[in-house]
Amino acid sequence: MSTQSADIQREFLWALWKIQILNDAAERPVFGLAVLQDLRNRGYDVSPGALYPLFARMVEYGWLVCPDDPTRHARARKEYRITDRGREVLAELSAEIERLSALLRR
Repeated sequence: MSTQSADIQREFLWALWKIQILNDAAERPVFGLAVLQDLRNRGYDVSPGALYPLFARMVEYGWLVCPDDPTRHARARKEYRITDRGREVLAELSAEIERLSALLRR
């Protein structure tokens, strides 16, 4: 990946991936490996080292929750669910994307 592509990924695509994760989580619980594979299938070079901190920030912001299951093995898959705050953020961002998309079509 070129330096310019890495900059674009860091500055813009990560934000779009967060929106995609929120959108997917609004329909069903999401987990890291499935999101990672989905992004890779779309041609994005994403590593677990980039994705899992992104999930952690989204949990920290209150957009997702990862219910703690004391019976779950430490390496077992963690499922993330959208919160009410995450739904509000998704609705706000969806409206903003619609406005931006209309401007870009001019």
